[in-house]
Amino acid sequence: MLNRSSLARLIVLAALLIVVVGAAAAQAAPTAARVRVAHLAPFPGSNNATISVQIAAAPIGGNLAYSDRTNYVTVAGGAGTYNATVLHNGGVIYSEAITLTDGDSSLIVVGDQTQVPLDILLVDDALADPGPGAGGLRFVHVAALGATIDATRVDVCFQDGDPFHNTSTSFRYLRTTAYRILPAGPYDMKVSRYNETTPCAGEVIINPPPLPVGVGARRTVYLVGDGTNQDLAMFTFGEGIIDSEGDERLFLPAIRRQ
Repeated sequence: MLNRSSLARLIVLAALLIVVVGAAAAQAAPTAARVRVAHLAPFPGSNNATISVQIAAAPIGGNLAYSDRTNYVTVAGGAGTYNATVLHNGGVIYSEAITLTDGDSSLIVVGDQTQVPLDILLVDDALADPGPGAGGLRFVHVAALGATIDATRVDVCFQDGDPFHNTSTSFRYLRTTAYRILPAGPYDMKVSRYNETTPCAGEVIINPPPLPVGVGARRTVYLVGDGTNQDLAMFTFGEGIIDSEGDERLFLPAIRRQ
């Protein structure tokens, strides 16, 4: 027969077991598949809210103008392959199968319909924790700079002339740099035309104000525009368009909530 002290110990052990099992189950539970959308396609008339996006026929946000973006939306079916559709003035102009995994992703509408065709780019937003006192930074190139791959090549550089990315392969349209962990602080960056012999020595085409990288930040910065319909600039989901002149232009409503 159990005495009172033995029974009390069993109750405590059972409670601890429930907590441990519950914690393990919580850790094992999959993270929901979430996606957000940005319209970064600099075609003629892109300032008008004429673009909309659907995933598996479900709208993600409303009509978007250039630089408009949505918050993350949970995909009802979870991780899997879905048909992503881009509509312009209600008519389908692009469709592609995308595969979403558990976690967060960004779906970017790109292309100027002149030099490069309309397209979508799926960007995985699952980035590593930068650790104490540091932040993470990467760049994604969606600037429609030319009709050939060579014409889109650029260098992303610190202001002192050091390249941000590996220069053994040039940074071009629809490419993403490595995710770099940096000490927290502002970083003065510039984007120059690709120079094969001397990285960062080409013509500077984007020169934004210093980019803040806070402790724990996981920043993705997009190179955007085409220099004709939309200025060459940088973009983040948090700030919108960051012009070379230093002003941030937010085409309101910039964030579309579900």
